[in-house]
Amino acid sequence: MTQPIKNKNKKHITNKDNVKKNIYNTSKLEYYFIKNFLNVLKIKYIHQWKSSIGKIYDFYLPESKILIEIDGDYYHTNPNVYTVPINEMQKKNIINDKIKNEWAISNGIVLLRFWEFDIYFNRSKIMKILKSKIMI
Repeated sequence: MTQPIKNKNKKHITNKDNVKKNIYNTSKLEYYFIKNFLNVLKIKYIHQWKSSIGKIYDFYLPESKILIEIDGDYYHTNPNVYTVPINEMQKKNIINDKIKNEWAISNGIVLLRFWEFDIYFNRSKIMKILKSKIMI
């Protein structure tokens, strides 16, 4: 069994082989992503990784130095579904997403964002992106 990846910035450690026991505050979408993408590709990851500015990213892949954000269509206002944000929560999330994007760029870290719709309905697209970025 793979050992958990240690991260002093994390509230908890996630072991990709022991996900059900170790994940706290994990959405169904994140769990689906772990099970159907990260575990299938045997990718080591840190779940709920905290940046130096205190922003939490869904996943950090330390071996390839890649961040991954899983964006729910409603909460992050998928433009293929919503033409404009419809409430304050969505507006706040868009601002927060921009801050996360800018931090990743300024620190030379690749940030991949995947929409909920694509995770559930375009699995081959997600697999292709992950494989190409991680060099699998």
